[in-house]
Amino acid sequence: VSGNLSVLNNDSEPLLNVNATQNTLSLGNAQPPLLSTTTTGNGPNSVAVAGSYAYVVNGGSSSNSLQIFNVSTPSAPTLLSTTTTGSSPYSVAVSGNYAYVVNCSSDSLQIFNVSTPSAPTLLSTATTGFRPIAVAASGNYAYVVNWGSDSLQVIYTSLASGNGGVSVNQLE
Repeated sequence: VSGNLSVLNNDSEPLLNVNATQNTLSLGNAQPPLLSTTTTGNGPNSVAVAGSYAYVVNGGSSSNSLQIFNVSTPSAPTLLSTTTTGSSPYSVAVSGNYAYVVNCSSDSLQIFNVSTPSAPTLLSTATTGFRPIAVAASGNYAYVVNWGSDSLQVIYTSLASGNGGVSVNQLE
């Protein structure tokens, strides 16, 4: 190649630029394509994705909800369910068949069974520190960060397979 060469997409936008004079190769002006936009509840605060499902918590204007969307077709997400949460849900995490939601105004962690995404069920609610704003989950543990009390809590959740129940023990 001598001079410059550009590879264009179907919209005549550069995907690849070769400058033989300067010996440079660069990706063009390409940006990731937006596949879809879907309406959520009021004031979405957080999203977690597991498998074919996106889990969204909404905390605006008394929305206080967990929504589950089927995103197996990224260009056409579909709402499967909306479930009430505590006050001001701020973060959601998913591990296995369980969604963990922290509620900032009610200082709580809620655990939902989401094995049937169209009909999630609340299994347990635990008190957290002051103003929880983030949650992560791994195995039988939920990790909660509390903005108002400057703390990390490690919460052991023993998920009982027989009756779908949960026992919660704080290990702070």
